[in-house]
Amino acid sequence: MKLNVKVIPNAKQNKIKEENGITKVYLTAPPVDGKANIGLVDFLAAHFKIKKSQIKIVRGEKSRNKTVEIFAMLMIGLSIFSAAAWGSQKIYPWQAQIGTKSYLLEVSDTSPARAKGLSDRKKIDRDKGMLFVYEVPGRYGFWMNKMFFPLDFVWVSGETVVDLTKNVPAPKNGKIESCAPKIRCDKIIEINAGEIDLCGVKVGDKVVFRELADQL
Repeated sequence: MKLNVKVIPNAKQNKIKEENGITKVYLTAPPVDGKANIGLVDFLAAHFKIKKSQIKIVRGEKSRNKTVEIFAMLMIGLSIFSAAAWGSQKIYPWQAQIGTKSYLLEVSDTSPARAKGLSDRKKIDRDKGMLFVYEVPGRYGFWMNKMFFPLDFVWVSGETVVDLTKNVPAPKNGKIESCAPKIRCDKIIEINAGEIDLCGVKVGDKVVFRELADQL
């Protein structure tokens, strides 16, 4: 995922905010001897709960306007499912039984779609969600940039729920929230906030995935 940011050095505290459609990163580091660049990588790694080696400044090293590539955010790989199974023309190719409820899952299978996720959408139906699948298990971080509604996150390893994150809010007053699992996983399901409590899913439960053959 590539992220365009405007760095504000010499700030009172490190923070990330969206202001007038621009993602701004405030850093206490000064803009000398590359300290602001180092501070930017350190801050984003801590913010997204990923390794510093997964972040690279690809444009604007000597400018306040920078493009940062984040190699662990919102990328989708292929795990137990085949590439053909996802099919770019299928909007909801999979169904998942999570707790007592069943959800239709949308899968993003292009780089732009994966980076976008559910951002810029006003809402999704209560029985729908988005599935991200990773080839290598990890503690992948997600953030709520350009989201209009809060989300619950179900973190899955294989078919087992390993962590749950409830009610991550949409940006407010420029503050953008992020989250990551406590345990490595290879699948993440995003659903509307409140659905974890409604479906009664718990850590240790199994998620049953089913391919919707009628969409093939």
